[in-house]
Order: sequence, then C-alpha cells, then structure tokens
Amino acid sequence: MKTKFNLFLTAVALSGSCLLNSCAKDGDTGPTGATGAAGTNGNANVKGYLFTVNNADWTVISTANWQYNYSCSAITKSVMDSGMVMVYWDANNLPLPNTHNYVTTPFLGYQVATRTITSSWHLSSAGTGQVTVSIYDPSGAVIPAQGPLSFKVVVATAHNRMANPNLNWNNYQEVKAALNLQD
Repeated sequence: MKTKFNLFLTAVALSGSCLLNSCAKDGDTGPTGATGAAGTNGNANVKGYLFTVNNADWTVISTANWQYNYSCSAITKSVMDSGMVMVYWDANNLPLPNTHNYVTTPFLGYQVATRTITSSWHLSSAGTGQVTVSIYDPSGAVIPAQGPLSFKVVVATAHNRMANPNLNWNNYQEVKAALNLQD
C-alpha cells in the first residue's frame, strides 16, 4: 500500500514540475500601440429612429382620419412590459412657442384647433414592433393633403427610464442631452 502511495506522489510531483517548466516567457513585451479614435457618443440601451411620412404614404381611414405604420425592431416584448417608447413630431416649420423642433404626441391643434396628431405602438402577431402615427379630426373636417411630416421614435429600456426619474420625457432636447442621443 505504501508503495502505491509513493508512486502516486511521485506521479503528482512529476506532473507538477512538467507544468511549471513548460510555462516559459516567449519574449519581451512590445511597445504600447497608438490610442484609437474615440467612438461616437451614445447609449446602447436607448435607440432613436427618424422617419418621414410623405402624402402618398398615409393610409386614409376616412376623410378625417389618416394613419401611417412604421416598423421599429427596437420595440420588443421587454420594452412593452417595462421600457418606454416616446414619439416626437418634428414641428420645426410651425410658429409654435418653445417647440425646440420636436414635440411629443399627442399634439392637439395641428393645422386647426380640433385636429390631433397621435401615436401608438405595439407588437405585431409576428413579434415585430410597430409605431402608428395618426392625424385625426373628431369634428369630421376633411384632412387636406399632407406634405412630408417627420417623426422621431425613442425606445428606452426600463433601466434608462428608472435611472432618469426626474427627466422630462416630453422635452426631446432634455431626453437627447441626458441619453446622449445623436440626431
């Protein structure tokens, strides 16, 4: 029994010395390389999308209700459950006070006092995200032809929403600054 134990210890010692002797330094460490260019600022947990709807792109539901659907892959089940989706309309060409270019939807008073731009988002049955923007006039007034209207969609995770409890999500300029969004 003692012989078997001594053989075992000898085998372990030989294996250990082989391992230690096989670790050799291949050479001196080379010089440090140049520092790479800085990456673009941004936030991996926040996605921003800009899309434009031309007159021919709208689906006319009725003369007083027009809609457009935009596919948005960043809208996932997780975002639907606990994240956030904000849709901003580019009001750059309108004489509105303090718009800072983008205003949140719904926006009441588009073209006339009763007309509203609204938005909604959902997952399709295939699991793909979709944003729907609408122009609706509850008075039934006919909506005239619409030139290009631009919208910005911001999709944030629950982490971003909770990490910014005092952020005014209705103010695109504040959201852009706080989350390092790029236009």
